[in-house]
Order: sequence, then C-alpha cells, then structure tokens
Amino acid sequence: MSNETGIADFDVALVPIQLDAFVINPAVCGTGNDNDTSARICPITQPNYTFLRLDSFLLQSDVQNHVALHNTAPAGLQTRMGSLQTRVQVLLRNGALAAVESTSEPVFYGGNDPTVLIGGIPSGWALDYLDNLAIRAPYQIVIRIEAVPDVVHFLAARVLQTVPRILDEASMRLIYEFFSLRPGGRSDALLPEGTFYPQFHDQLTTDERWRDRWGDRQPWFPLYVEWEVEYNHIPFEYWKLDEHTTRHSEDKLVRYGVTVPSSRDPPPPLWEALGQKDIRILSGRVLILPQPSFALGAKIKQLFQDTPPSILDKYLPQDQRDNLVANIGELSYLSSPLSGFASGLVTQAEGGHLKPENEVIGPEGEFSYVLNAAAFNQAGLTKDNLGLINGESALTPYAALVNFTDSDNCPFKPVTHGQFRFRKFNVIDKFGQALMAIDQKPRRNGPPPVYPCISNLYAPQEITVDGKKYANTVIQDRSEQCEFLQLPPQIIQPARINAKFVTRISNDPSPVFRGSAAWRPVITNYADYGIQLFLPDGTFDREVRVGGPLGTLASPKWLPFAPDPDAQPTPDTRELDTLISKLGDPKYLVGFWGMITTAQQKLPPAPGAYAQFLNSIVGKPLALVNTGWSVELSGPPLDIESTQAKVTKPERTLLKPTDPNNKTPHYELQLRLGNEEAGYDGLVGYFDTTNPSSDQLNYDQIKTFFLPDGKPTDPLIGLDIDEYPIFEPYWQPPYIQGSTVEPFVYQDRRNTQMSIFGAILDPFTPIHAYSSFLPAAELLLPPWTWQKAMNTMTAFFHAGPLTMPVNDVPEYYESETLTTKNARDMPKRNLLLPSLGGGDWSWFQPYAEGQSAEGEEGNSGAIYNAFGIEKKGDLIKPGFQDGPYTAIEGFLQLRNPVMAPSKS
Repeated sequence: MSNETGIADFDVALVPIQLDAFVINPAVCGTGNDNDTSARICPITQPNYTFLRLDSFLLQSDVQNHVALHNTAPAGLQTRMGSLQTRVQVLLRNGALAAVESTSEPVFYGGNDPTVLIGGIPSGWALDYLDNLAIRAPYQIVIRIEAVPDVVHFLAARVLQTVPRILDEASMRLIYEFFSLRPGGRSDALLPEGTFYPQFHDQLTTDERWRDRWGDRQPWFPLYVEWEVEYNHIPFEYWKLDEHTTRHSEDKLVRYGVTVPSSRDPPPPLWEALGQKDIRILSGRVLILPQPSFALGAKIKQLFQDTPPSILDKYLPQDQRDNLVANIGELSYLSSPLSGFASGLVTQAEGGHLKPENEVIGPEGEFSYVLNAAAFNQAGLTKDNLGLINGESALTPYAALVNFTDSDNCPFKPVTHGQFRFRKFNVIDKFGQALMAIDQKPRRNGPPPVYPCISNLYAPQEITVDGKKYANTVIQDRSEQCEFLQLPPQIIQPARINAKFVTRISNDPSPVFRGSAAWRPVITNYADYGIQLFLPDGTFDREVRVGGPLGTLASPKWLPFAPDPDAQPTPDTRELDTLISKLGDPKYLVGFWGMITTAQQKLPPAPGAYAQFLNSIVGKPLALVNTGWSVELSGPPLDIESTQAKVTKPERTLLKPTDPNNKTPHYELQLRLGNEEAGYDGLVGYFDTTNPSSDQLNYDQIKTFFLPDGKPTDPLIGLDIDEYPIFEPYWQPPYIQGSTVEPFVYQDRRNTQMSIFGAILDPFTPIHAYSSFLPAAELLLPPWTWQKAMNTMTAFFHAGPLTMPVNDVPEYYESETLTTKNARDMPKRNLLLPSLGGGDWSWFQPYAEGQSAEGEEGNSGAIYNAFGIEKKGDLIKPGFQDGPYTAIEGFLQLRNPVMAPSKS
C-alpha cells in the first residue's frame, strides 16, 4: 500500500490481509449494498477474526487486488490439478505407464502437543461405551416385582396424559420399573420370565457399585481439563543432536539435548548461562474423551500378538497377560493432549467458533457443505472457494486476541525448543466440580511447583553441581526433583525427511542427481584378502587386494573377463574408478577393509534367499550407492498472525533467505545417519561432499561408526556430534499463480535441495536418519535391484600356483575368450586339476595374448579361457606324473551354487 493517504505510519498500521482465513459478515463490514466494492474497515464480530482497524478508511484497490488473487488462485490450482490428472489418464490408456507402479511419497508430520496422563481418577465413561446398545421390547420391561403404592399409579396416570397413545403401555411399564429398581427396593427378587433389567442396572464397576445409582456418593463425570503453562524458549545454539541420557534413564537416545556453549569444562548449568528469558504463557481447554483407555488396550493386545510367546513368558505368564487384557479397561486414569500448545506458539488459536461448513453423514459417508450465510462473493469467499476448506477451519489467527506489545521477544516460534512448567491444571466435571492440581491462590513468587512423572522424550538432561545431581533447567530446582518438561527442537508445521537413492544424470545441461535405485555391489573376498567391485548390472569391474611390494594389488579393469567393446564411461563407472584409485593406497585399503569387517560382525545375517546366488561363497555383499536426503515442508512457512506484537521477527526463520546478502539467522537441523547398535540399521559408512554447496563426493574420507579397535585411522572418521550432517528445511511450491511448472521441472527443483552422500550399506537392511524433530526416515534397496544384479554376478577367487605337466595345459582358443556373458556357461574343454568339493567349478586360465584392455594402467596383457575341472590323481596308488612340469595361476569359479541334494 502507498502512503498517499497522508497517514505517516500507514505501513505499520495495516497488517497483511489474509481473506482466505476469514468468514466476513457483510452486514458488519459492508455498506449494505451488494454491488459496493468498498467496505469500512472495522473489527469482525468474532475476536479471533479481528481485521484491519483504521476507522473512517475504505478498502480500495489494494484490497481488491487481494480479492482478485484469492478469487483466481483456487480456480487456477483446480485447473492445473485437472490437467495433470488428464495427462496421467492418457498415459495409462496408451500403455506408456504399463510397467510403472503407483506409489506415494512419505507422509508429512506436524508437531504434536504433549500428552498428560492423570492416574487414580476415573474417566466417567462407561466400560461398555463401545459395545452395542441393548434394547428391550415393552413386554420385556420389569414390572410388578413388589406392590406399587397409589402415588406411583397417580404419577403414571399424569404421564400418560402427555405422551402419544401408542406409547401408553411402554411408558407405564417404565414408571413401574423405575419404582421397583429404586435403592432399597426388591431389585434382587426373581425376575419374571421373559423380562430383563435395563442395560446399566448392573455392578460392572471396579468397586461393584450399581451403575444406575448414586450410592450415597457425590456424582463425578469429568468433562474437560483446563491448563496453563509457562514456556521458556531456549536459544537454538544451546541445542545439539547427540546420544543423550535422561534424569532417570541410563539408555542413550538420539535426540537434541541442551549443551551450553561454553569454553568451561564442564559447561555451566543452564540457569546460569541463560541470559534474558523469552517466556510465553500458554493456556487451553481439552475435552476428556474415552479413546485413551481403548487405545491403551489396543496397544497392549498388539504387543502381545506381535511378540513370540517364548519371549513374553520371560516377563509375564500367560494367565497374567489374559488378566491384563481382560481388565485393562478398569484402570482409573485420564489422558488428554495439551491441545493448542503447539498452535499457540505459532500464534494460532484453537477453540469453539463459528465455521463456514456443516458436516453431515449421508448414504455415501461423511461430507460437508458450505452454509449460505458464510458466502461473501465480494471478498472472494464464494461457496466453491469455501468448500476447499473441507473442514480444516479449526485454527484461527491470534489477531488481537492476545496482547504482546509489552514483550521484547517475538511470540511466534516456528520451531519449539525450550522447557515449560505447569501454572494451572484443573479437571472440571459436568456438575461444576473442579480438581485443582495447583493451588491458584495468588502468591508473590507464583504458583507452587508440581512435579510430574516425565517420560524420556520430555525429560531434561542431568547435571552435577557440587556433587549433587540436578535437572539442567532454566530455573534451578531442588536436587533430584524437576518441575520442567523439555521440548527438543520440533518443526510445528507439517514436514518430512525425504530419503532417496539417486544417480547422476550425465546428459543434463548441468548434471544433477535424480531418484534411482542403482547400486554397485562390493564383496569382501576373504580368501584373497581383497575387495571386489561390480557395476550396477552385476558386471565385474575389478579387484583390489592387500599385499604385494607396494602394499596393494589392483587388478586390471575387467580382469579376468575381456572388456566390453561397447562399454562407455558413465557417472557410475567414473565414481567407481575414483574409489578404486583411492583403494590403491595401502592405508586406505586397510582402513576400508577394517571398517567392512568390523561392520559385518554387527550387521544382521543375509536372508536365506541370498544362499542361492553364486557370490555367497565369497562373502556377504555390501552396496555402494548414492543417497539423497532433505527436510521438506508441506507448505509455505508459517508467519506471525498476531496484530498485537511489538516484535514480529522470530529468533530464526524456518527457511534460508533467498537473498545472499540477507544474513538473517535460519534453522539448520542435524540428522544422524545410521545406528551402529541397532541390528535393523544397515549403514556401514558414507562419503560426504567436498563442500556443502557441491554435489561432488569426497572419497578421501569415510565417515563411519565402525572403527577398527575403536580408533580413527585413514581414511576413517568417527561419527559424532561434530560430524552429523546439517540440513536446511525447504519448500518448493508445486503451483505458481500465472505460470505453469512442468512435473519434471518441479521434481528437478526438489532434487537440487537434496544433500548427497555416497553410502556403503547392507543391501538387505534399511538405513535410517534419526532426529528428534521428525520421525526416523527409512531407506531400503528394493529387492528386485539386488536380485537382478546377483543373477549376473559371478563369484571367483585366485588360485595357484599349481604344478602340472606342461602337456596338460591346453592352448588358447580365441573363440572361447572369457567374457562376462559366457562366464557361467559350461566350458567346452576340461583341465586336469586336484579334486574339489561339491558343485560345478570352472578354471579361468590366463594367456599372454595381449588382447585385453590395451592402454589400461597396470594391464597384464592377459586374456582368459574357461575350462571345466576334471579330477585327476589316483587315491589308491598316488605318484608323480611324468615331467616336465609347469606352474599355473588363475581363478576358480563356482558356476552353480552348492545345493543340498533333494530328498526326492
């Protein structure tokens, strides 16, 4: 807006208009004329919907521009979605997607509100709340158990005068039954045949009280909890991702914890290091519903069903498990989230308010429709646009609901990282009774503390001061006590961790990484103390062994197979060549070997299906892959929605500023890749990039948890708090008003946000990214990728030197040159060699014909023929054959796996 109005503080006085967030009442904000495009700026009736508040000022062209934008944006988005759906349908019909399987991206997770459980208080909900409701016919109602006095007859007669005639008999029976089942009545008398007590006339309560009687007790049915907390925001630089313990647990959890930045050793406690405090007071109400008890029962049943009985019996016998499942619903406790906690930190309010939609249940299920009174076409809030809300209108902007003008800190917190304590916690029942956990009498130092039992997720770390253990909190508490709960960094709006296998696309103008499940097998050849490397299709590339005069022996490329004349260098082969050149360094190879052998002692065994592949005789394979990781938001970053704030800029922005000259701090979040202690994680090590802004992998260093003897050695770097990778959240809009973004362009833009790591992993086990701000992300090679490659791979190892008569060495046939394509074929000729075990073996014999891989560095000039093995020697009459003798070296290969003989 311009300053042509003459108001000096015009830009400050007007707040951004978000017409899509309001239900505007024309009778309040309009002039009464439906054709009038201007309206007086005034507060809307609901306090949560306070609008611009400049009296005697008219909404003119600037507001009309917003209205036009919000009128056209939903229509443009719907049109674009329809166009993409049509393109997909066309591709499906013409068969272009016949071999493509539909899948979905990972879901987005939003910040959860903390959950509170209160023990020892019954919820008030019936135990059989979810059971079918029992009904009775009029003739099944209990009557005439005892004599009925005249006053009851008189009451029944008066009631019958007010009900329809068709209900006379049923009404009379119910009145007589009510009298008969009164406390002190003969309700325990024998029921007449064919009659039944009403559903709640029983003693199914834990203390065997009648459910339909007060029992000389005060009634109790909790309806809701009202709470208030004091949230202390702790600067983000005080948090580090690491394995932290909690106050009452020795088990380390990978999560963000408070680590005071200081040169002191040990660092000072938080209450000393923290300067000016950033405090928010949050409050809310939440209904008490019966779902928690049902959810607990379902979780326990699932645990018992998914755990083998042999393990369960060690901790809980079968009869006790059955008793727990049968009586779990009788536990007395209340449980509810602190609804509105997270939304309050982003200046959004939860609560009951007028909504533009009405939800109904019809023959086709639940749906909603827009109320006629809610539509306001002049403001762009048409029925079609309001219908896009689709029930998601529970949150409203703070606007002027809360006054922050006296605070020097921004009330808007896009990421939670702080500690809070309770100032109020009351349970209110439907009879007006209240249970107060904290005395609300005014006190100079605030309300008295309450010390909750804190779960590991919300427990602060422990610190030792003067020989005593304290919770490391913003205010020093008593030793061994803690009233504060800790909220580690958590993105409040929905976000997710993207994890992909990627490959570099070389034919792009500027090579970028795209999603791909390409992998390069790496096999430890224990027989030769070497590393064998293969191409993604299972074709052997080369082997590097420990030994020789220089410490390593690198075989020529493709050896013992003839090179493929049609093979062209690709990004995959170039990266593999780079790694092989590094493995030529003895220190590098020994460190690489030590990392792999250390990891394979802790990795889970290969699946049984792997035994059918030939390379299983050499060793368990690992995979060399490129992985991409990123932290993505589900929508644009949230912004402050309070009009009564003195400071409107948060401590940090959620996204990195697009302007390189903008030095505003932004969130940089750490992830931990892999877990050396978990048998379900298959990461061995990974290569980082040369610098954060580059996609070029740095093969000089390998970051790993698996250090031989627990000590770093070239090229291994131990993973710790200083080595965990850092990620910047991003948001890539799929639709931009006024322009069309093609799907591949949108996907490439998302791919450029990925951080690339070259990983060495177990192909049969997923790898994980851990944090405390989002659930762990999992990445697993699809089985078809390694199955196809392993069908091509051939397992072989060095053999020799072996002595044999010169005449027994066959001559070289060019027509039988060994290649990767014929390596598993039955050889046409045999070679006399000592007897081997079961299985079909081949011998690869080198010849100095100079026909292989000319120009390759270190090329031996050898080319190979394959031979079958014909057993030689007379075990009954051993002896030497006639000379002369020669010594040969070559490779032994198992053409087919050694299988147990069939019982049939």
